Amino acid sequence: NQPLLHPKAGKMKNDNQNSHAPSSSSLLLFPDLKVSIVKEIVSTGGIVNVHDIPKETGRHLTPEEFHHMLSLSGQGDHPEIALIDVRNTFEHNIGHFVDPTTGEKAIDPEMTTFSSFDKFCQDHAEQLKDKKVLMYCTGGIRCEKASVMLKR
Repeated sequence: NQPLLHPKAGKMKNDNQNSHAPSSSSLLLFPDLKVSIVKEIVSTGGIVNVHDIPKETGRHLTPEEFHHMLSLSGQGDHPEIALIDVRNTFEHNIGHFVDPTTGEKAIDPEMTTFSSFDKFCQDHAEQLKDKKVLMYCTGGIRCEKASVMLKR
């Protein structure tokens, strides 16, 4: 459990008797770093157990499959697509996908914390039930858990 130090910490020469090499504490790489043990990396408030994900998550798509599904939205026998940005509102506001067939931007669940996604699911269940749902996020775990929540 050694602190992460700047590479030059402890290697500085003391050429002058009156000068002192900086203490190692002044060269910490991440002086405000705090490590905590948590139950969930992305919290659902206990709604989704990590063991539920492999059994209940949606199907993973390649980028090509994702684009192809979007391009078929509502055409012929293909169901209408609901495109959901599972990132937080800050990330959504920076940039988001737009449905190429309708020109509509991805649905923003308006989350500041992921645990509020359950309320989005409850409020939009009727609107989404007959649509094919495509989701995207930044790291994957949000989409994995969101998929389980929406399917339930």
